[in-house]
Amino acid sequence: MSSSIKESSLLGKGTGYFIKMVLTVLIIVSVIGAVFYQLLPTLGVVMPKEVTIYLLSSNDTKEFLKNPTYYDKNIGEFQKRLEKQGYKVKVITEDQIPSLPKNAVLFAMDATYLSSQHLKNLLDFLYKGGNLLFNFTFAYRDGQKWRGPKVITEITGLQPVKGIDAIKRTKDNYFFLALRGMSPLLQLDFKKAKRMDFALYDPLPLFTSKTLQPDGIISTWEMTNTPYIKGHRPLSFNEAGVVWHGKYGKGNWVYFTFPSYTMLELDKNYFTMFMDNIITYFRNVITISPYPFLDYPNMVFVSEDTEYKYPNLAHFVALAHQYEINVTAFCVAKLAERYPELTREAAQLPEVEIGSHSYSHTKIMGEPMPKIIKEIAGSKKILDKIIGRNEVVGFRPPREEIDKTMYKELLKAGYLYVMEKTKPQLFPYPTEVDGKTLWTLPRHGTDDYIYLIELNWNKKEILNQIIRETHFLHSLDALYTLSVHTHLLSYGTNISVIADYFKYLKEHHIPVLKGRDIAHRSELVRNISYKINAMKGQVEIAIINNNKEPVNNLTFRVYWNNLKDITSVMPAVITFGKEKNQITIVKRDNNQHFIDIRVKHIPADYKYSIVLGIEK
Repeated sequence: MSSSIKESSLLGKGTGYFIKMVLTVLIIVSVIGAVFYQLLPTLGVVMPKEVTIYLLSSNDTKEFLKNPTYYDKNIGEFQKRLEKQGYKVKVITEDQIPSLPKNAVLFAMDATYLSSQHLKNLLDFLYKGGNLLFNFTFAYRDGQKWRGPKVITEITGLQPVKGIDAIKRTKDNYFFLALRGMSPLLQLDFKKAKRMDFALYDPLPLFTSKTLQPDGIISTWEMTNTPYIKGHRPLSFNEAGVVWHGKYGKGNWVYFTFPSYTMLELDKNYFTMFMDNIITYFRNVITISPYPFLDYPNMVFVSEDTEYKYPNLAHFVALAHQYEINVTAFCVAKLAERYPELTREAAQLPEVEIGSHSYSHTKIMGEPMPKIIKEIAGSKKILDKIIGRNEVVGFRPPREEIDKTMYKELLKAGYLYVMEKTKPQLFPYPTEVDGKTLWTLPRHGTDDYIYLIELNWNKKEILNQIIRETHFLHSLDALYTLSVHTHLLSYGTNISVIADYFKYLKEHHIPVLKGRDIAHRSELVRNISYKINAMKGQVEIAIINNNKEPVNNLTFRVYWNNLKDITSVMPAVITFGKEKNQITIVKRDNNQHFIDIRVKHIPADYKYSIVLGIEK
């Protein structure tokens, strides 16, 4: 063996040994770093109840009100409510604003009158890092001098809606408040994310924005559109905005266009939730809003009540297969027994889910137990036997009636979800019975019978209305449900409406899932929690998957509230490239200060951590 070959062998051996040593050291450093990282004290993550709220009792406003008693009463009620929630509240006047702590939280409710000097002090406080909740006709007047909405525009960038100075609730025009699902002011709570009644006795100023999305809007009772203002054109989604958030200088603001009594007349649970989320947004470095459907911010659910004219099921499922649109057919089991081959063939299509619409399509609620069991458990047994698999997990109650007894029997029979009548919830929500969970998919679309009657069987108008409702519910990050019947829109002469809607869904890449998949994703999202640890120069987000199965493509939104920017996103611990493709930035919005992060895979019962590089 030549000397050169010997030297080469020795060099190879030395290089391999050196590499192994480096890798070993890196592993040790990574592990120690990860452990140390977990043990470091957290900075900047504030529990809401630790915050002092400064509540402005404006002398300027009281000086120019003819009777300040009502104003004082509302300020006092806000103080009482917030103290009952556990906050420390200090009532101050305008002269005390310059002495507030730099990042204090200031509520300036109904402060319509503000002098130029007091306004300047308030804007300085906000610009330098303060947090401001303000509302209604804020600073519209300097004494008796009219400013109008220009101060609101200066702080928020919102512009008054052209042609409509203000709107008022009337007997023919009720308003309802709906918070957007992925707003940092909501935080995902399946049961609390719902339409709320909206008390309003005063004209409501309207604003719009080209860069900001509203956090809350006024909607119709069905939550399928914005209100139509008599004498004016219908409002767009942004023009219907009544709650907004954003930044002004280094500070954060939340503005709502309605008077304080409207907030105080909300259900106390929603007042509490709203206030807690506002404080969390104000004081924490970041706020997390999960995607409601795991990796989708919104969803469409298309279903058919397969009852009268049962053979029209063939039209419905053929279109679903042609356009590759997932659908659910809630079949009346008694009729499925008459058409077993049709039902079986429909179930074999990959886009089709078979659910139960009871056994006989007659009244269930309040009936004797043998009938309740036959309609619920019996219908599932028949349908499972016809399709040859035990996979019927969705139930659509006839007459849209359901009670606790039915819930129990549904869970006993093995159902996962139900679809009911029109509901105020934005998302599917869980009902716990005897330690088990039944999900409700709320009805958010106009019934096709109403479409046909109110729109005079005009197919173009029906399609346009369905598309408008889809767009509106998606703007709220909510679930849109289109529910049709075999004897109406699935009928031979009307089926073209469904075909055109399926084309629209495909062309616009709108996600459509079967009911069982929507319910399952909702369950996975509910069992995932987040923990934020903020440290110097970075923020750790620990994602805890409490599910008994792995989760893929988990997506969530991160608002940077008290940061200048998020500069990088990476795994907390990198193990030789294994984490390289785990994290994806799906979306970034520098106007609303958020990024959407997707994590490719999180094992069951596992904590996965990512680190955000930050700029303060």
